[in-house]
Amino acid sequence: MTNQPSLRHCPSCGGPVTEELGLRDYESWLKPGVLPGRVSGSDIDFFLEQSGTGRMLALEFKEGNKPLGLGQRLLFKDLRAKGIDVWVAWERKDSVLVGAMDENGEVMFTQEVTPRELAMKVREWWYSGLNT
Repeated sequence: MTNQPSLRHCPSCGGPVTEELGLRDYESWLKPGVLPGRVSGSDIDFFLEQSGTGRMLALEFKEGNKPLGLGQRLLFKDLRAKGIDVWVAWERKDSVLVGAMDENGEVMFTQEVTPRELAMKVREWWYSGLNT
C-alpha cells in the first residue's frame, strides 16, 4: 500500500491488523493499465443502508486535518447526487470533527463531537428516516 497508512485495528472486533491486508490492498492487484487513465478504486470507511426506506449513509474518516483527495471528493459528490448522505469525520486526539457533505462536494459546517456523540448522530440519522 503506497498511499494509505495501515489500519490500526479491526473496526469490527478491535483486534490488531497486520501489514498483510490481502485483497483489501487493491493497489496490489488493480495495477496501472487494468482500468483506463487515472481510474482506480476508492475506499469508503463506513456505509449504512436502511433497506426499508432506501436511505444510505457513507462516512469517510480522516486523521487530523487531512483533506479529501480529488478522486474521493468526486466520488462523494456523485453519491450525494444519487441521494446518499455523506459525512466526513476528522479524527482528533480526543474528539471528532464531523460535517455533512453538500451537493457540491463541500463540507461547509462541522461540529466537534466525542465518538459517543458521533454514534448518537448516526442513531439520530437512522431513526429520522423511519419517521418520515
